[in-house]
Formats: sequence, structure tokens, C-alpha cells
Amino acid sequence: MKSVEIQPAEVITTRDFPVHSMEVLAKYFDMYRNGSENSLPPVPLMNINFFLPYFSEPELTLLLEFLSQNPDVSYFLLNGSHRTTAANLTRKFIRGMVLVAVEDIQIAREIKSNGKPYQHRLQDTIEENIRDLISHFRGTNIFQTVQQKTDKMVKQRVIPKYMIDYYNKDC
Repeated sequence: MKSVEIQPAEVITTRDFPVHSMEVLAKYFDMYRNGSENSLPPVPLMNINFFLPYFSEPELTLLLEFLSQNPDVSYFLLNGSHRTTAANLTRKFIRGMVLVAVEDIQIAREIKSNGKPYQHRLQDTIEENIRDLISHFRGTNIFQTVQQKTDKMVKQRVIPKYMIDYYNKDC
């Protein structure tokens, strides 16, 4: 498994908007803002090339157009929307683990957070993870990077003002 530190513009995030839980986002935001983000496990990522043969129309055309307009994108996020958003809101890199084999999934499942196994919600095989993510995007009309999604949350003011202020203070 390869470990990476990437920019928010390099990864396609999940479709949940803004995020499922503002409480979880606030928890992670505080951890990143206070410099304790290294106690969090890296987010699971997979290279976009794994997914291209699995997408069907019209999502494939939409994805290819998106990729042509966003040439820095290299990865799909499998899980970790709250962590990646918190990292971006605090202007930190996204720490990720790139999964390419079943062994990587097994290693990811062994990662502990606060002494307990961290629940990445990964499927058992690479192909199952691909199919799970593909089903997540079925019927979508948009792909977004972590950067784009965060900017949209800030612009639409759907996250707490203190997070928006913190994000904007360095701009």
C-alpha cells in the first residue's frame, strides 16, 4: 500500500452534500486545526484508472469530461468525506492510503484509532470496492473534487461560520 499526501484538487469526493454529520465534521475540523490530525487514519483512495472500465453511460461521459477539465485528479475517495473536508478547511494536505490489492484492504482494516479498529467500510476485494463506488455515483450529474465540494459548502454557507471564517482567513 502506498501512502500519499495530496491536495484537495487531486481527489474526487463522495456525493454527499454537504456532509452526513456536522458534528463529525466539527470534531475533525478541531483535530486538524489543533494539529492532532495525525492521530486519524489516512483515507482510503484508489486510482481513477481502476474505475473507468466499470462506469457506463451517461456517467462515463460525464466523468471523462470532468477529468479533462480537472487534469490534477488522480484518485477516487472510498471513504472519509468528513476528514478530507476538515483537512481542506484547515488548509492541510489529505493523508491517504492508495489501495491496489486485497492485501492493502486487509492492512487498512488493521489500522486502529484510539486503540480500536477504524471502520473504513471497505469491501473485501478491489473489484467489490470499485462496484460499490460505481453504484454510489449511478445517476449522478456531477463529479467534484474535495476542493470543489468544500468551496461549494463555503459559498452556500452550509457549514458553521467559524469554519468558513477559518478557511477564508488565509485567502
